[in-house]
Amino acid sequence: MPPTKLLIFGNPKGGTPLMLAAPSTALDLPLKILVAEDAQGKVWLSYNSLEYLKERHGLTSNLLQNIAVIERRPKPPSRCAIGRRLISKGVKL
Repeated sequence: MPPTKLLIFGNPKGGTPLMLAAPSTALDLPLKILVAEDAQGKVWLSYNSLEYLKERHGLTSNLLQNIAVIERRPKPPSRCAIGRRLISKGVKL
């Protein structure tokens, strides 16, 4: 298996209102980002986008602000090659 890490992060103060509004969000919380290196040495970040979570759980835009951190990521190190494409209703960066 290539180098792979699953980053799990969340905040009860942010996630609880989402689960109260739409209990199915418990399937996707805490938030997760999969970091994986492919055979060419490129590093890929995979996660469920806010738009996908909004559609999947019927969330309002104001509730999405509680988990918007998933799309506020720092710039990757220069040695990481990052691409962008959709995968199974999530987003692969």
